[in-house]
Amino acid sequence: MTQEPSGESAIEVRGLSYTYAGRTSPTIEDASFSLAARRWTVVAGRTGSGKSTLLRALAGLIPNQAAGAMRGQVTLFGLDTRGAAPLALARHVGLVLQSPDDQIVTTMVENEVAFGLENLGLPPDHIARQVTASLAALGLSDCRWQGTQTLSGGQKQRLMLASILAMGPRLLLLDEPLAQLDPAGAQELLEELERLRRLGLSIVIAEHRLDDLLPRADRVLVLDGGRLIADGDPRDANVHSALRGAGALVDDDGAIGARSSSRDGDVPRRILDVEQLACQFAGQPKPVWSEVSFGIDEGERVAVVGANGSGKSTLLAAIVGIVRPQAGYMMLAAPEAGTTAVGLVPQNPDLTLFSRTVHDELAFGPRRLRLDAAEVADRVHEAAAALGNLQLLDEPPLALSQGQRLCVAVAAAMTLRPRLLLLDEPTTGQDQARMRHLLATVSRLLVASRNSAVLFSTHDLRVVRSFATRALVLHDGRLVADCTPAELLADEALLRRARLRVAGHQPNRGERGSALAPEGGRAHEAPR
Repeated sequence: MTQEPSGESAIEVRGLSYTYAGRTSPTIEDASFSLAARRWTVVAGRTGSGKSTLLRALAGLIPNQAAGAMRGQVTLFGLDTRGAAPLALARHVGLVLQSPDDQIVTTMVENEVAFGLENLGLPPDHIARQVTASLAALGLSDCRWQGTQTLSGGQKQRLMLASILAMGPRLLLLDEPLAQLDPAGAQELLEELERLRRLGLSIVIAEHRLDDLLPRADRVLVLDGGRLIADGDPRDANVHSALRGAGALVDDDGAIGARSSSRDGDVPRRILDVEQLACQFAGQPKPVWSEVSFGIDEGERVAVVGANGSGKSTLLAAIVGIVRPQAGYMMLAAPEAGTTAVGLVPQNPDLTLFSRTVHDELAFGPRRLRLDAAEVADRVHEAAAALGNLQLLDEPPLALSQGQRLCVAVAAAMTLRPRLLLLDEPTTGQDQARMRHLLATVSRLLVASRNSAVLFSTHDLRVVRSFATRALVLHDGRLVADCTPAELLADEALLRRARLRVAGHQPNRGERGSALAPEGGRAHEAPR
């Protein structure tokens, strides 16, 4: 990796504004700043503030591969991005996007890491060494011969980073790199980036998970409504004030709501029964998981947690019928009139968005249920108003930020009023305030008033603590615990075993219980 003098400028941005095609207002407006080489910069701000757009401009994708209107100038190591050839930019800068599926181009892990190196025309022996080193650095050596589409979302994220780092960029841009990583994997990534920064890499990260990131950063850029409202040291009180004002930092104020049912006083009805479920993909040496058994009652908010690759997304896909288990059975409660039994919002919301406008996206499901026009309009307005999408109803969904697209996908699922709503990593792309609003809204509209339940996967144990009524822990192909959030957070041994941790949380050393042991009122071991 090339060493640069510490005072050299890596990035110069002057008067940058960008308006996407089909939109009337700019996503980035009149931004100016410069970043020194070999520094670590965090770009923060609420969902839709322009963070991803700024990174795309820094990488040269805007304006070179975008149809919108750009004003101003971006210079990377003295190279003006507006007229630079793609190959010239590729030798300087690497960008890891929010959604790894948007970047993966091959079918095998090894080939994905080699792809960029081959396009640079490097010798085969050099490519082989770089592939081996990059896979090892990102903990993917065991996946070398695996198909790229068999990886979990977090593994795909690490694969894209390995592919970029193998090319030896001088500047690394990362858009929400922690969003799909388990807590232990996030720490390992940050340590690897720290090592690379010491070797001369310049790093710019757009991220909502700031607890473990700010202490490592040299600089913070705070965006709000497309404008740069603060630029300074992350330890500065004014910067922290700007972060809070922009919704990037929100104090944890406890649980969103207690377990509830619309039939107070009645015994909650069972919505889902899962018995001895097992799943193994073709060509894989061992099952994703096996002998999985649990139930969900109306009014529950159940979190599925575990390390990357533990099978959280596969479990949700099996429940909705996308993946077919090899053993066991499931029973879902029948839907009532005008509702569905189950709805899934996947990690990548783009997989569910296809309509011309947000309004049409929200109306599609109710129309498929053959509801009358008045009921369709009521459901669209209710979901849009609840999730803050009213001002976006005429916008094309895929022109929105990823966090906004996720909210649209959740709203579209909610218009179907499913008995069981499945959310796969619903915090991805969400600032803390919007995340809490989204989950509280789901609880209020679905769980409390619709006799429904929510099953969601997440890496963020703060979300589990404040939102879930139960936690299911997947590890090493098994459901190893079915417990309350408090029991999970008190069990240090289980947290270590399952590669889980709460950002900024120091466990109480007096809490000795194990989520694998039934004694003392601790969580019980899941059925085997």
